Formats: sequence, structure tokens, C-alpha cells
Amino acid sequence: MDTHYSDRDYLDRLVARLSETCARKGWIPEMMPATSDIDGKWNSLLEGFIGDAVHEFNSYPEVTLAWAGYIGCAAAELWDDDFEAFKALTYDDLKGKRGFDDLDEHVLADVLGMPVGSPQAKELESTLAYCAAEALGAMRHEPVEDLTAEAYKVFLRSIEAMYRLGAALRLAALGYKFVKEG
Repeated sequence: MDTHYSDRDYLDRLVARLSETCARKGWIPEMMPATSDIDGKWNSLLEGFIGDAVHEFNSYPEVTLAWAGYIGCAAAELWDDDFEAFKALTYDDLKGKRGFDDLDEHVLADVLGMPVGSPQAKELESTLAYCAAEALGAMRHEPVEDLTAEAYKVFLRSIEAMYRLGAALRLAALGYKFVKEG
């Protein structure tokens, strides 16, 4: 393996890939909307999520990746709607009554206000599932050996990319667009 492997480069490539895919499908603007507040919230949310994510990944890799996207959607919603709630947000706030298993339904219904099974909820579910499959494909093609520190870093960066994508999807739905300064 290349000793100069950079998981940060992988993250940038994966975010660009997901962004391009979503822009091509019309799910987000050409440039992915983002904020430093939402991006910065990831580390504190990861602290709670990582235990469930590692535990569930081998059995449910696409679900684990998609759930990171739902977390991003929730963070963006609260950032826009109630900044104090956003600042206080923890991973435990996003789990449903069945914990990790119904995080998606809890975020959809209770955070985003989308009734489960509604056309809007089905569209978001489909989008995140599609992107999770894309991310999983990218992970599998990354030149790292299984069960190594590098493989773990790829996993961490993949769920981070899905979080950022989920936030971008929600920001786009709320009408935000990327604007270059200068």
C-alpha cells in the first residue's frame, strides 16, 4: 500500500462524487450548499454515532451510511429552524424509540416534519439509499486492506461524506444555495 495514503483526499473525492451525482439528478444545486457550523457539528455527533455505526456496518453497510445522511439532514434542519436546539443536538436526540433501527423514521417525522411514507419522505429515503450505495462502492474500490487503520479511516470519512451530503440535501430543500465569496 502507498504510505502516502490520505483519507482527507478520499473524503474530498467522495464528497465531489456524491455532489456531482446529486447535482446531475437535480437533487442539489451544482455546488453543494454547506456551512461551517453544520460541518463542525459532525465531530460531536460522531461521538455518539460511531459505536452504533461500527456495530451495524458489517451487517447493514448501506443503512449505516444512509443514517449518517439522515443525521446531516436533521442537523441542517435544526440549524435553520432553531439554532439553540442545533447547538445542543446529540446523536441520542436523533434515535427513535427503537434506537438505531428507526433513526430514519424519527428524523423524517419528528425532526423534518415529513410523515413516514409520504411522497416527500419516500423521495428523501430513495435519494439517501442511492447515495449510500454510491459511497459503499467508493469504499470498496479504495486501495486499502480490510481491518487496517486505513480501512477504518475510509469508513469514518465515508460516513462524514454522507453526513455532509444529507446536510446539503436539506439545505437545498430549504432553498439555500452555494454562493462564492469575492
